[in-house]
Amino acid sequence: MATLICLGVGCGAELGPGDLLCPHCGSPRPRSSLLAGRRGPASEQGYVQPEVAAPPAGVPSPPGAAIASPSEPAGSSCDHHDSPRGAVICPACGDPIRPAGPSEQTTLRRFRLVTPWGDHPLAASETEVGRDVGPLAGNLKGHLTVSRRHASLRVTSSGRLHVVDHGSVNGTFKNDHRLEPNVPVELRDGDTVSFSTKLSITVREV
Repeated sequence: MATLICLGVGCGAELGPGDLLCPHCGSPRPRSSLLAGRRGPASEQGYVQPEVAAPPAGVPSPPGAAIASPSEPAGSSCDHHDSPRGAVICPACGDPIRPAGPSEQTTLRRFRLVTPWGDHPLAASETEVGRDVGPLAGNLKGHLTVSRRHASLRVTSSGRLHVVDHGSVNGTFKNDHRLEPNVPVELRDGDTVSFSTKLSITVREV
């Protein structure tokens, strides 16, 4: 059986048939495993072998050599869907499996409105505001400057809160700046949103 060689920088140790990590330096098994002293056919894992030999330990690779270092694994089209939970190396392609970064994780956030008649939690993904629609309609009957369907407050799947004006007559304002109709604008903890200039509500993050 052909000998598989670790491509870790300065390593060159032999890899056994079942080694997904080099027992000497910990580098991942390369996707295209190099055969020592042999060219052409695939190894026991079915990889096609390039017609190059592994550099001896301690000898730097020539410029332009297509050998990936452990810190920069080669790209792969494999989706790793057959990998066991918690695996760090994909058994199908041999590439490292990188966990999702903080930017890919969804943070759930909840908001409440501080209104003249008390606090109002935002439980739904969209809350309409107007004299004829939404949970605040009963309190807005006497606010004639608020349109019948004035605006909407929307909590996105990523947990962000936006306000959208529906072309109201007297406008919707964020911190005293009038919003363009039908353009979502993000609200943050402590922002003031006004439906016309007569009704102001403060946004609080729970």
